[in-house]
Amino acid sequence: MKGCRHIDSGDFENVDPTGTTRLRWYPSDPPLPERSRSALEKVLLGHEPFPALITDSLWNIVALNHTMQSLIGDVVGHLLAPPANFLRIVLHPEGLAPSLTDPELARSHILRLLRWRATASDGRLRRLEADLRGYPVSAGENPLPTDTTPPLCPPVGLWWQGHRLNFLHVVMSFGGRPGDLSPHLGHGSLEGIALESFLPADAATRALLDSRSRPGRAAPARSHPLSARPTNGMHTTKGSHHDVTPDR
Repeated sequence: MKGCRHIDSGDFENVDPTGTTRLRWYPSDPPLPERSRSALEKVLLGHEPFPALITDSLWNIVALNHTMQSLIGDVVGHLLAPPANFLRIVLHPEGLAPSLTDPELARSHILRLLRWRATASDGRLRRLEADLRGYPVSAGENPLPTDTTPPLCPPVGLWWQGHRLNFLHVVMSFGGRPGDLSPHLGHGSLEGIALESFLPADAATRALLDSRSRPGRAAPARSHPLSARPTNGMHTTKGSHHDVTPDR
């Protein structure tokens, strides 16, 4: 495909004319139709500077925009090798789990979503749920929800490069919800394909990501001592942190 180059992990990078990697594509099964892929490229690029990705019905990654690549840049390599599962990346102790502000809440949301979407006709989601339940988790900041229905836009907090980012996780599906599995998917179908967006939950997060997308502008976050940062027993870091908090 024009504008893409093959890389060793078996996936593809979309490169702009300056040579900057903007999108990262993974092999998908079944393959995406070319015209659908072109449209999804525009959607992912249009989300910048906010993180977004495309996943399939098992939450395997199909494509990542540049900001999402940056957020998962420190994840251990085996989690990023195809097929890279986004839920594993989020909850694995060598993935994003140490950087989550509330890993227990994130785990609760993901497991409820899997339980809600798992079907008796296909055991892949149940096996994924079992694997995720085996990952260690630390106590979070907030009480765990007691209802069984996944929230419409669950909050996600993440420490990244010394800053706390607050997001709302929004999912838009194409031809079926993530987790809706069908044994009769046609070649090139969009069944189960979804756009997962992480939109800023407050003005400070929006300003920080916007500043990172514009060279020469300083990040607007306020610094504070490391001891003021919430700890979950899993996060290790060096230096000071900056807290991006909601406007009141």
